[in-house]
Amino acid sequence: MSAHHRSLSASDRIQISAKVTAPPGLNRSQAAREAGVSRPTLYIIADKGRKALETVFNGQSTPATAPGLESY
Repeated sequence: MSAHHRSLSASDRIQISAKVTAPPGLNRSQAAREAGVSRPTLYIIADKGRKALETVFNGQSTPATAPGLESY
């Protein structure tokens, strides 16, 4: 059974983002199963994580103020 994205803690989302963005050969289906979320939710969280990292590393803002991260 998959957890809805709103029931995941910030720590869970950070771990998922790190897991998905780090190794290029990561099996996304396996990562979703391990996290207890659907693959679409995994991709949404990973995309938000990538955007946050890009924003922070490009010096545009801090994670707390990065736009578009409120819902995840």
